[in-house]
Amino acid sequence: MYYGAQYSSSSGRFLLTALIFSLVCLALVGWAPVSLSAFECTPEKAGYDFWNPQRFIAHAGGVIEGHIYTNSKEALERAYDNGFRLIELDLSKTSDGKLVAVHDWGHWKSVTGATSSPPPTAQQFLNAPIYSRFTPLTYADVVSFFRKKRDAVLVTDKTNEFSMLARTFPDPDRLLVEIFSWDDLKNAVAAGIKHPMPSFLWGKNALEQILKARRIYGVKFLAVHSSQVLMNPSLMSTLTSQGFCIFAYSSNSTDFVKDQIGGNRIFGIYTDYWEPKNSKFNCPTKEQCRTY
Repeated sequence: MYYGAQYSSSSGRFLLTALIFSLVCLALVGWAPVSLSAFECTPEKAGYDFWNPQRFIAHAGGVIEGHIYTNSKEALERAYDNGFRLIELDLSKTSDGKLVAVHDWGHWKSVTGATSSPPPTAQQFLNAPIYSRFTPLTYADVVSFFRKKRDAVLVTDKTNEFSMLARTFPDPDRLLVEIFSWDDLKNAVAAGIKHPMPSFLWGKNALEQILKARRIYGVKFLAVHSSQVLMNPSLMSTLTSQGFCIFAYSSNSTDFVKDQIGGNRIFGIYTDYWEPKNSKFNCPTKEQCRTY
């Protein structure tokens, strides 16, 4: 009896110490690891809180000082500090083959005032502040950020550098890659992308194609244009009930969230002006609080 009590007491102290240590670590560094594998997207398992931060993707880094599509360091940091944990950054190559965060090169030229024809070299890209004040991001900068923020997920598209992403991103379970063709889906999975997110399966026989993608490639996440959601509500509900995690691009509309997420048709959205900490859209004008 004595030895059992002694063991129980020691075990209890050990567990209490471990718990306190874990809580102190969380308080100090401010994160808890997240896993896309753990996402449960059926209404029964996801719950009915349609303002849950995991349902919102900060589009192109999110808004910064009223500007969208910047893919900038300041936008990325603001999105995280504002409560986003799924953050999209568009990745493209410079003329000398370096991967950087940029929405598209035409937009980049217009917001940097660059005079040379894009794409630029990596050095030219870094030397061109966005709107004269925001810091451009290289892929190395992106990796560094997500290595530190272990409760954050990178959502990305516009690149088929699947092997490099799979090899260099800190955690394959925190990387969600939008895919635009069957060939890219095959190549992404073969390269080690754990969570491909096709956006090309919404044509003829969409349900059959999506189920095929799950059967062959284990697809769980889907990206879809908001217009398809509005045109095919029954298909969205069917897929959601079967466990697919559907993200619609893009919306800044409370009504869209309430109708489509609240109606259990999709799991989440890409958004520009959502504020997770305040659970509201903060659009510069009423006209910008829309679905597009």
